[in-house]
Amino acid sequence: MIHKIRFALFLGFAFCFSINAQNLFQDPVFVQEVKLGVDAAYNMEPEKVAQIANQIEQKYDNHPVSSLLRGVVQWWNILVDLDNRSSDAAFHREMNEAIRRANRLGKNTFDAALIRATVNGLKSRLYSNRSSWMNAFRHGRRAVDDLTEVAKIAPESSDYALGWGLYDYFSVTLAERYKAVSFLMKFFPDGSKERGIAELEKTMQDGVLMQPEAAYWLFQIYYSYDSDYGKATYYINWLRNKYPNNAFYLLLQARLLEQGGRSSESQVLFKQLLEKYETQQSGYATAAAEQSYYYTARQAYFDKEWQKAYDGFKKGVTIGETQREKSRFLTLNYFFLGRVADVLGNREEALGYYRRCLALDNVGTTHERVKEHLQTPFKD
Repeated sequence: MIHKIRFALFLGFAFCFSINAQNLFQDPVFVQEVKLGVDAAYNMEPEKVAQIANQIEQKYDNHPVSSLLRGVVQWWNILVDLDNRSSDAAFHREMNEAIRRANRLGKNTFDAALIRATVNGLKSRLYSNRSSWMNAFRHGRRAVDDLTEVAKIAPESSDYALGWGLYDYFSVTLAERYKAVSFLMKFFPDGSKERGIAELEKTMQDGVLMQPEAAYWLFQIYYSYDSDYGKATYYINWLRNKYPNNAFYLLLQARLLEQGGRSSESQVLFKQLLEKYETQQSGYATAAAEQSYYYTARQAYFDKEWQKAYDGFKKGVTIGETQREKSRFLTLNYFFLGRVADVLGNREEALGYYRRCLALDNVGTTHERVKEHLQTPFKD
């Protein structure tokens, strides 16, 4: 349940970069400069973001979007490996500076309200990922207030529609699934799934700065909630083509292909991920590697390439054990590692892996199968 609620508390107020303190959003030169920074952040080019942010800061009198862009770099450092907290402090520092500068513009200006909505939305997402629910709720509430102010000032903004689109869709979807969210929604305006999707589509089609976030959330809706893999494929392909250096999108594309039964294609992508991880390329973190080792080892398992499968599952558990929060992939890696050890005739080793699997959260029927294997060795 906690994993699903992480989409709640209005995770979607992310990256609303529309700008207008001195009508800057109507200045195409300014818009282009900021968009270059946004695209660089999404394509995981931190040095380029820093250069663009510095230029904006100097040219536009310390406009808050420069701090916001730097904060987005830290956000991507966090997102690719949520268990790693080394970027949390830098993220909060940049986002707090963005709010300080936004308030200096004037509380009721378009820029100030939209910057605050973005910052509070991202903070809400991070606090929910860290299971700090009161902080997540508080910042989610602030984001809603700021988006309400934005709607009064510039209701025609396509970029602003992203925030309400996510709110409209997820406020209904999560409330339908979880009583806790249903209770929280008593304090928020009513949502609409249909309206939410329409708002996201509007941003995807007409947004100047928010197209990538709209595409990502439309992918998530069709992949995780509405189970329309054709539409999910369209949006993740758009993101991959536009941001080829983004490790997060590469992992999502690989998993979508795997889930859609296109294993040969997904294996190519998982192997790409592992090559980039093993050569320590920026953005290719342990969370993606743990999953990639699992999927490549599982394919070897199905192909009866036992030693290759063993080596892959072993690397997966080695990574998984280093994580602060143990993932479902650690359970699965131990489960299959035990089976492979049995096939290879290493019964005592297999028993150790089975017991470790039982000590972790159950995934599907793994615990039930493990209890059988503890009594009788697994045979292919």
